[in-house]
Amino acid sequence: MFFEKEAIMHNNYLHVNLKRDVHIILMALRKTLIEYGMLAAKHGLLDAENKSSSDESRELISFTSGLSGYIVAVSELVHGSDMRLAKYEDDWCHVEEVMLEYRSYSRELVRAAHFRLPELDKLKEPIRNLAWLLHTTSFTDVRDDDLAALPNQLAIYTLRCLGYIDQPEQHQTIFIYQLPRLRPSQTRSRIMTLHDWINNVDPQAQQAPTKPSLGNRFFLAHALCLTLLNIHGSGWVHKNIWSRGIIIFPPAGPSSSSMNPRFVPYITSWGFSRPITGGTDLAADTEVEPNYYRHPVHQGYPETPFKVEHDIYALGVVLLEIGMSETVNCIFKKQMDKAAFKGRLLPPDMIKQALVETARAGLPSRMGDAYAMSVERCLRGDFGVVDDEENRAVLSAAFREMVIDTIAGGMKL
Repeated sequence: MFFEKEAIMHNNYLHVNLKRDVHIILMALRKTLIEYGMLAAKHGLLDAENKSSSDESRELISFTSGLSGYIVAVSELVHGSDMRLAKYEDDWCHVEEVMLEYRSYSRELVRAAHFRLPELDKLKEPIRNLAWLLHTTSFTDVRDDDLAALPNQLAIYTLRCLGYIDQPEQHQTIFIYQLPRLRPSQTRSRIMTLHDWINNVDPQAQQAPTKPSLGNRFFLAHALCLTLLNIHGSGWVHKNIWSRGIIIFPPAGPSSSSMNPRFVPYITSWGFSRPITGGTDLAADTEVEPNYYRHPVHQGYPETPFKVEHDIYALGVVLLEIGMSETVNCIFKKQMDKAAFKGRLLPPDMIKQALVETARAGLPSRMGDAYAMSVERCLRGDFGVVDDEENRAVLSAAFREMVIDTIAGGMKL
């Protein structure tokens, strides 16, 4: 696909302003193609030329009306996550090992489903669109030998969506994801969240896991930044980025660096995602730990619509955790315990300032000044661009230049 290789963006001889202009054009064109795919899927246009087999025809149906197969076996939760491993059997009795993500209906969708309101189909459209996005633009089965080329890839590091099962009676949708391939020696039980990986938690290990290497940390940070950039470029905001919602898989295939393989992160927890131009559910959330990942205006009782910069802020918190090799629930354990005991959150601006100060004090010696500055930019929103519809592509270009390109340099370590 046109967007999978963008070496032009990494040509050091191009003027900085030209790089930014090219990036803005690429992102706008990508968003247009994604929107066309969603519209075509909705109206059944994509089978005009290429849909010849029954499997491909069923694939189109899965994004317009949901899958009709069965989940035949469900395992326990992936350690530290709300995702579940399972086996899915389609109507042709084909069984595949998959990962499940349960997405609760929004308040508006619950009401429309209960009363069978005419806007029900319209409210379910984002579900179809998200499934289509995660089916067509995912980047999976990364091998160690491919990792050197990753800075030149325009990809979304998410699990590939096979489709979804709508359960209106339970007020939920189950997204079904294809698993990356693992080496024969690897087991599904070793899958873990980024949160556990940072904290060296491996329930299956006979000995303490090795501390993540510097190169591994830069690779993870870069992959997550690239993913978020392209989620936004596809016209979506995630709204729920945190280290417990990122699944870590070892790379598949033979490893050229088996002594220190680079693990690949996949962003999950899409339960709150929506198109950038869609409305925001302003439901309150007073849980202590999740609010540490949220922009100050969206902590506790949000009153403003969700923006791209709010995703970038949450990513900044995750980048801080990766750089510090410690998660926020450990860094701020005393503060979180106190807030939970009192039953109220700390002032949002105080949380933000504590995160910024931790980045300034702890990251330069661990990850270098450039990485520390990139994290601080994410937390402070310091890109010199107003986050509105008119400047969204400019903000993405600034994010690439000031954060992604900076972090990419550390991947060689």
